[in-house]
Amino acid sequence: MRKLTIILLLAFLGNTSIYSCKKPKKSQPPQPPGWKEVNLNYNSPLTKVKILGNDTFYILSYLDIVNDFTKTVIFYSYDKGNTWQSARFPRPSEGGLRNIFPVTKIKMYGATSGFYKSENSLTNWKMLDSLQGAGLGGTVNDGFFFNEQSGIIIKPVTVLKTTDGGISFQPKFTSPIAGYFRKITFPSNTIGYIAAGETHDNINVGFLSKTTNAGETWNVIKSDVGDITSVFFANIDSGYIFNSKRQMYKTNDGGISWQLVSSNCPVSPDLVYFLDINYGYMASGELLYKTKDGGLNWHKEFETGGGNIGDIGFTKDGVGVVVTNNGKLMVRK
Repeated sequence: MRKLTIILLLAFLGNTSIYSCKKPKKSQPPQPPGWKEVNLNYNSPLTKVKILGNDTFYILSYLDIVNDFTKTVIFYSYDKGNTWQSARFPRPSEGGLRNIFPVTKIKMYGATSGFYKSENSLTNWKMLDSLQGAGLGGTVNDGFFFNEQSGIIIKPVTVLKTTDGGISFQPKFTSPIAGYFRKITFPSNTIGYIAAGETHDNINVGFLSKTTNAGETWNVIKSDVGDITSVFFANIDSGYIFNSKRQMYKTNDGGISWQLVSSNCPVSPDLVYFLDINYGYMASGELLYKTKDGGLNWHKEFETGGGNIGDIGFTKDGVGVVVTNNGKLMVRK
């Protein structure tokens, strides 16, 4: 009898455990805090982020497929990244677009070795300037437009300015020492900075240049920190430069004096963005870092888990966008 009771009890417990078991949920990769991945159904490189106002985002995808055939796609959102549409640059044989400069919701400039304009939903493009004058070789690395008529673009060793909406450009500054122009930042419509650098073999050089008259003239203000990989100014006085030695320098007087904030940053960043003098981001490879104390401490915000970060950008009210070279789009609200 006792043996029969034990058998019945075991059978009951076995059945109970079977009926109470639940199929385990499939684990999902954790989302970075505050960030949400947006599926664009796209896996080619996303290379540039441009933001117009507080609600309009543009993302450039540039892919040199073979020889002169180049694929250019522009994704855009007019509602802070909630919904996205896309348009193609219809002239791939001309080298596509490596940079875009939106000036209004219906007008955008684009550049590679030439300079283009679209005024019709990013579909019809017209070349304005070939940018092929003497000493103007290379593609456009970066730029900044003050308004529809006036803007600055930088090629590897030349700074160019237009005052007629891109119909023509005039050289304003040529690299005076070793180092290629890389990044440009304008905290106001008159004051701007350009970072330059070069690292190869045993060469590690660079410099920072400044304009106080909207790019008409430029002066080298710092040239003793080596290869400057990135620059950002939160306002006309407070700014940061980073070099390939993983050093970070800060100024509070418009570049007159500099303080070494860190000699061992987590990475040597290609991309930097500060929302104010304390709160900023930097990116390199698959990693995005954040600081809340002006760069004294950096904490990893997230790792893409595949795909290097191509660009980052933020609106003035803190909405952020991160894109990668394998088509991933992250939005922070």
